[in-house]
Amino acid sequence: KADLEYELELLAWAPPDDSRPRSEMLFEERCEAAARRRLEGNALFADGDFQGALARYQLALGYVDEEVLMQVHGPHREMVLA
Repeated sequence: KADLEYELELLAWAPPDDSRPRSEMLFEERCEAAARRRLEGNALFADGDFQGALARYQLALGYVDEEVLMQVHGPHREMVLA
């Protein structure tokens, strides 16, 4: 039995591309984009920028529509229905 040790170096990183049409995004991509907008809204809310927070929350909800909900199954479905 031998132990393996890996050392990784991050050479490049690019933020997720939210500029693509939502209809072309996978379920997971839409969930991640919505979560990012929600977190942005939370930060704005904490700073007292309630209008900015509301705008971010509305953007977050825009990533979740009936088309996406029809794709939900397994553990994701249980989370949505909770």
